[in-house]
Amino acid sequence: MKTELEQCLRLRFPEIYPYGLISHESGDDCIVYRLLRHFGQYCIGNLEERQTEEILIVMNELYHSKDLFCKNAIENEFLSVIAENLGTVDLMTHLNRIPATLQLTYIKVLLETLKDKKAVG
Repeated sequence: MKTELEQCLRLRFPEIYPYGLISHESGDDCIVYRLLRHFGQYCIGNLEERQTEEILIVMNELYHSKDLFCKNAIENEFLSVIAENLGTVDLMTHLNRIPATLQLTYIKVLLETLKDKKAVG
């Protein structure tokens, strides 16, 4: 699934795919995690863009692929980046941008993020 996820993101979003971030020759097992984090950060910086909406739709499709690795990676790297940065300010506005079938998962990740911040602070 790692290769499929990487290929999906590269083919669907070639204009924002971080080619310089990825080194296929290194046998790097963290490629998917770095990619998901990159796309999460892109979405944060471009909330109003159509591209962000498309990324969220693709992430929703990938999340519901029934692959446990993919689900965990999307929660831990993509959704957590968004939750950390957006927090609860304008939650309903942000939540409406996320596909309905991914909203509950996003809220779970947001609550975990808030809990972790409280424990650290």
